Amino acid sequence: MCYSSSALLEAILRLIQTESVNSYADAHKRNPNTPICIHPLLLSLNKTIAAAEKSETEPDIRSVSENNERAVGDDMYTSPSTFPPLEMHFFGKNGLSLLTY
Repeated sequence: MCYSSSALLEAILRLIQTESVNSYADAHKRNPNTPICIHPLLLSLNKTIAAAEKSETEPDIRSVSENNERAVGDDMYTSPSTFPPLEMHFFGKNGLSLLTY
């Protein structure tokens, strides 16, 4: 079966979104008293896919951002500043992080 690049990208995004949201939901079921901190990019991806499903269109991945208005207004939104910085490496290298401390 052959997929177009946009259909393949959409399928990958939906898989990431579904698996990620399910893992947060499972963690919350195990310990409902622990607040769930979801990175704004994941929350934005979730909201973007949900909006696309509602309007029966392809998700507009250009709207996925830390400042997505749909994500910022969500109860599970967590400010990006509360998360540790992402490790950055050159492609294909496993050397020291490019971030300086």
